[in-house]
Amino acid sequence: MKRILTIISCLLLLAACKTAPVYNVSNEPVNSVSGQPALSVEQVENVIIGAAIKRGWKPRVVNTGLIEARLDLRQHTAVINISYSPTSYSIQYVDSQNLHYRNGEIHRNYNNWITNLSRDIQLGLWQEANR
Repeated sequence: MKRILTIISCLLLLAACKTAPVYNVSNEPVNSVSGQPALSVEQVENVIIGAAIKRGWKPRVVNTGLIEARLDLRQHTAVINISYSPTSYSIQYVDSQNLHYRNGEIHRNYNNWITNLSRDIQLGLWQEANR
C-alpha cells in the first residue's frame, strides 16, 4: 500500500511540473478609430507599465517602444520584452530561472502569467481609448 501511495505521489508531482510550448504574444492589435491609432505611444506605454505592475512584474523602459519586465515569484523568475507602438504590442520570452525552460518548452505557469498580463493590457488599452 505504501508503494502505491508513493507511486501516485510521484505521478502527481510529475503532472504538476508539465511543460508547454512558450507562449509569445505577437502583434496584438491596439484599438483604433476609423483606421487611425486611438492612443499615442506614451499612452500605450503607460497602460503596459500599469498592467505589468498590477500583475507583480517589474517593468523597465529600455527605450520608446520597448519595455523589459521581470517577475520574481517565490523561487521562479521570468524576464520578457514587451515591444509596442500605437497600433500593436508583442510579448516575447527572454529568460527564466526555475521554470524548466528547454528547447522552446517552459513550465505551464509561465504561459498563464503571460496570458493574464496580455488580458490586462488589452483591458487597459480599451479603457484608455474609451475615456
